[in-house]
Amino acid sequence: MVELAAKVKKVCSLPVITVGRLQYPDVAEQALADGKADFIAIGRGLLSEPEWVNKVQSNRIAEIMPCIGCHEGCLWQMIAGEPTSCALNPVCGHETNRTLAPLKQKRALLVVGSGPAGIEAARVGEQRGFAVTLWESADRLGVTCGRHQSLISNGI
Repeated sequence: MVELAAKVKKVCSLPVITVGRLQYPDVAEQALADGKADFIAIGRGLLSEPEWVNKVQSNRIAEIMPCIGCHEGCLWQMIAGEPTSCALNPVCGHETNRTLAPLKQKRALLVVGSGPAGIEAARVGEQRGFAVTLWESADRLGVTCGRHQSLISNGI
């Protein structure tokens, strides 16, 4: 919506706010630098990454989990009358009842498989204070198992 905001700004003396997939700091900053808007509004991007402002301010841009626009938790949950959530941030909308309790004593956690669930288990385990070891049979993360990798490689 940046181009629409720029058109409004040309004919309006009030400050103009622009929205629409601006969770990427460089895109948001460029809209401001180009004078196309006076303010940036971020909606769904803050659901996937509630620390967006802090990460931008401390130049930790690579750590930002950008919204992928899937609408699974934010839009469809709302339509169903359920609390909002986010496919990338499972705590979103449930912050008070899905808190992560830190470990009282350091323990080891072995996660086998680095598919989405394995990576999330490792991330949450680390956040809680486990000494996490992540095993993966494939040569890269994100593949659920070597068998699936060979099926994907063969176009199956």
